[in-house]
Amino acid sequence: MKFYEIDINYMLFLRKYDERIMDVLNNKEKRPHLGIVLNINELDYVVPLTSPKPKHLIMKNKIDFIKIKEGKLGAINLNNMFPIRKEFYKELNISLEKDEKYKLLLENQISWCNEKKNEYIIYKNANKLYFEIINKQEKSFLWERCCNFKFLEEKSHEYFLK
Repeated sequence: MKFYEIDINYMLFLRKYDERIMDVLNNKEKRPHLGIVLNINELDYVVPLTSPKPKHLIMKNKIDFIKIKEGKLGAINLNNMFPIRKEFYKELNISLEKDEKYKLLLENQISWCNEKKNEYIIYKNANKLYFEIINKQEKSFLWERCCNFKFLEEKSHEYFLK
């Protein structure tokens, strides 16, 4: 796995249709919008990560939320994943990050994600969540917390055709 920088205009477009997409205009740190990219049901999906917060230490792992190193390094928000085409993301070169503290966080996060057991859990949960939402839709107990994957796939296709 690698980190990818996501095209801001693409995120703004999708956010019009799903408020769970990160608000890129109110990013106080002015950092690029990052995520890992997974292939789910033959489509690429961006899975956003979040920086560590005290609440992560007490939260529990769930199908749509995975703590990174018990929450000490942040978390993976599978509930907020969204479809993306290769034209709208590019690999992030962590070594170019100037903020040493942030650079170390990114290196530690991606290292954790690439441990085989963690990589397996990320892929397993992402696929399971995707099909739970696609197949059960509003009947899923996860519906309120997750992006509407199928709808965003349609909107992603529209954006690509613009």
